[in-house]
Amino acid sequence: MYLLMGLMIVGLAVLAGGQVWAVAGSVTLPLLSGSAVLILLSWLVRGWTKHNKVDCHVGEVQDDLNESEFTTLVPGQQTSRDRVQKKVM
Repeated sequence: MYLLMGLMIVGLAVLAGGQVWAVAGSVTLPLLSGSAVLILLSWLVRGWTKHNKVDCHVGEVQDDLNESEFTTLVPGQQTSRDRVQKKVM
């Protein structure tokens, strides 16, 4: 995916430089505009890929866990919280 994004950025920079060359007819102005487009798009794509990158494993929970979610150990039995904590210790 990164190779295709890089090729697309370089292609757009070349197209922008070619457009400026066709209109202006000079050589330095298209190089500057193509370089500006290349730098701008590279900076934007780099920021976008860093923003969407998530460091987590498959099945990892992203939300906070509450202790109240783990009070019922066996369905049908009413066990006090102190008794469960003693068994855990």
